[in-house]
Amino acid sequence: MAISRDVTTTVRRRARGAARRLRVAGRVLVTGQGAPAGAEAAEVTAVPAQGSADPVYFGWTRYSAHFTDDKGLAFKASKRFKDESAYLDHLWSPERMTARDQIFLDLAVPVLQRWTERHDYRHVVTYSPEMPEPWIGRLRAAAERYPVLSLHPVEDGGINEIVRRTLEAERPGSRPVVWLRVDDDDLLSLDFIDVLDGHVRSHGPGWAVSLSKGLEAVYHEGRVTHLRGRHYVLGALGQAVVGSWDAEQGTLDLPRPGNHMTVDTRLPTVLDSRRATFAYLKHTGQDSRTTKPPTIEELVATHLRNTAVVRHPHNVLPRFPTLADVYDPEG
Repeated sequence: MAISRDVTTTVRRRARGAARRLRVAGRVLVTGQGAPAGAEAAEVTAVPAQGSADPVYFGWTRYSAHFTDDKGLAFKASKRFKDESAYLDHLWSPERMTARDQIFLDLAVPVLQRWTERHDYRHVVTYSPEMPEPWIGRLRAAAERYPVLSLHPVEDGGINEIVRRTLEAERPGSRPVVWLRVDDDDLLSLDFIDVLDGHVRSHGPGWAVSLSKGLEAVYHEGRVTHLRGRHYVLGALGQAVVGSWDAEQGTLDLPRPGNHMTVDTRLPTVLDSRRATFAYLKHTGQDSRTTKPPTIEELVATHLRNTAVVRHPHNVLPRFPTLADVYDPEG
């Protein structure tokens, strides 16, 4: 039977479209991309694997910690400071720490604590015991107020070692183990783990997940302004890696993602950009390659010039309750 040219063309067009959507099959599973700023998709749903145990989640923040390694002191990497003392003066200076202290302890941690109401979540904070006051005192006071925080000096090692020792001490049953990095000047949404949880239960150990839609804004003197939408594919913020804990063997298999921008070359990766799940806050104390801190005007011109204004903040901000408290639409 002859097949018409129109039918053949249609079939080929659909095949090409499917090929484009699956061009990175086995590396990235795309579950949604590019909704307009302020637009939100439906809740993510997933069917858990039958008999699977609930995942345990570990967030990790390196709280302006001073590390040394086989390659030399950390300050050498910056190429900005003549010696270690000058580097530490900068690392813990009020100009650099004030915004980070406020963003992490006042805006981020209360949300992390609320995650524990629905999920087995704990947040590891690596810090330097020699960090001066008031920063070290504020951090320890926050850990007393918010049990979600688990403080670890740099000598305790990286996240894999901390997770392994934690699970060995608690001895839970076999289950998926998930870790995500959270910088000390970033925010995640109230439903971040809810969204992530669906993917963890659907795909399991050995996968990475990149929740790639979020917000971007300027933080200055306790206020958030210039709210924008952000589509950040494979960014560090919003990325998680799924491993597993074998209770019988007492072993942890927790893959390290390496460079977050190329994680999909090492692990199969879910990419989900359906709803805003992070807020990337810009401030004058951010680390940069220059010796002069950026001004607010420079932050806006450099980081926000190509991003879309969030036209309906009231649709998004309820999932970022602490950000909503300090958002200034007139700023």
